[in-house]
Amino acid sequence: MAPLLRLDPMSIPLVRNLIIAALTALSLPACNTMKKAVSWVPVPKIPLPSFSSIKRVIPGMDRHDRVDSSDPSIPFSPDAALAPGHTLRIKVYSGSRGANEEFEGLIVINGAGVADFDEYGRAKLGGLSVRDARKAIQTLFSSGGFTSGTLNVHVISIENTKLVFIEGDVVQPRALPWQKRMGVADCVRAAGGRPVKSQARAVYVTQFGQRRFYRSEAVADEEADLEPGDIIFLRPDL
Repeated sequence: MAPLLRLDPMSIPLVRNLIIAALTALSLPACNTMKKAVSWVPVPKIPLPSFSSIKRVIPGMDRHDRVDSSDPSIPFSPDAALAPGHTLRIKVYSGSRGANEEFEGLIVINGAGVADFDEYGRAKLGGLSVRDARKAIQTLFSSGGFTSGTLNVHVISIENTKLVFIEGDVVQPRALPWQKRMGVADCVRAAGGRPVKSQARAVYVTQFGQRRFYRSEAVADEEADLEPGDIIFLRPDL
């Protein structure tokens, strides 16, 4: 058997350094070759869209109701008619059991009072109340093949004013400015309450395209956490 090679303990650091130096020298040509190969591999340039042309809401974008720098800031009141320059934040859902989001976007009313919904068409919104504008948008999407009975249009906000709608068996159906911790009872009072002769009690609240039934205003006020764009409907017959 050949005798084992014995190293002087003092020489071990020197041997280790020599091994490291040799390995480093061997790896350098490979790295240089790789860098040269990568340097001339063509990388396609992907054109980015112009933000001035984007209407659809993109996650992470500014949540203000403004399409781009040319979008003017127009005074808005929920009780006044819509005018050219107003920007609406819209969500449209379809489906009777599960809500499918069909559209989400910022829509600007142009100088002719018309709002462009891309492939879904156009709707004349200028001069309409907020409530009538929501109905006009629903009619537009219904004409595009969606069933009106399973279609829910939510106007989330206009010119950064978040909204809640109250409809049905009330003295004055209205669009109201949404506020934190506002309840169904607050909205019913703001709409003048139910008519004096009304015996009905039932309430529907439509949120994120889903319609939920409550047997009374008190139950709805206690259980429903209102969000911008919600639609409260007081049944006139139940």
